[in-house]
Amino acid sequence: MSKKRKQYSASFKSKVALAALKGDQTTSEIAARFQIHPTMVSTWKRELLENASDLFEGKRKAGKQSDEPSTDELYRDRSTDGGTRFFVAQARSISRQQRLAMIERGHPQVSLSRQCELLKLSRRIIA
Repeated sequence: MSKKRKQYSASFKSKVALAALKGDQTTSEIAARFQIHPTMVSTWKRELLENASDLFEGKRKAGKQSDEPSTDELYRDRSTDGGTRFFVAQARSISRQQRLAMIERGHPQVSLSRQCELLKLSRRIIA
């Protein structure tokens, strides 16, 4: 017997992502309010941030598919070194602007300097 995954509409996902962007509630509180898993809140928020610039591109980008890997693809392959080697190799293949957007200030586990090192960005630019 196979379980069928629940499909959420784009409008529902955007409502959840916008609630997460407001920042007045924790991810867990938002997940409880919408009755979804907290991981989905984080994923949809990240997708909204990554694709927000496409909203203002207009028709120029509408028909164009990106050859650049998504963040999910960057994290999918985990090697014995925790995926660091794979992540660094994949990060080189995306634009500088996207790598800058991946920087997460105040991350509890990965320092800003380490993030810059992994993404091959100058720490001085992030200051």
